[in-house]
Amino acid sequence: DTSGPALNILIKLTSIVSLVLAPTLRTRQSAFEEDSWWIAIIVLAVTSIIAYVATTQIDATFTKNEETAEEELKQARAHAEAMRTGGAAAPVVDAEEVVVDAEAAPAPAEEAKEEAAE
Repeated sequence: DTSGPALNILIKLTSIVSLVLAPTLRTRQSAFEEDSWWIAIIVLAVTSIIAYVATTQIDATFTKNEETAEEELKQARAHAEAMRTGGAAAPVVDAEEVVVDAEAAPAPAEEAKEEAAE
């Protein structure tokens, strides 16, 4: 459903680029086939290097953010455990252990309607 507009723009951009480059490629057609094959090799090498560096940077950022989040979670659990042993807070519960029963708990809007009716 949502990819249609993105593909539409991509198709338009591709067609515009091809129309702009077509005259240049037509005049250099024989020259490109004979002596300019190395241009494709350079473009491939530069693109590969850029892709490698970008992927490495993104991976490093995600790893750093994941480590930071794990450390903050450990600190929060230690703080909650300290508060619990002191009697000031409820026990720590992992998100995986939480089960929500939508039928058992009324929605906040329903509670407000019931209070207004009383």
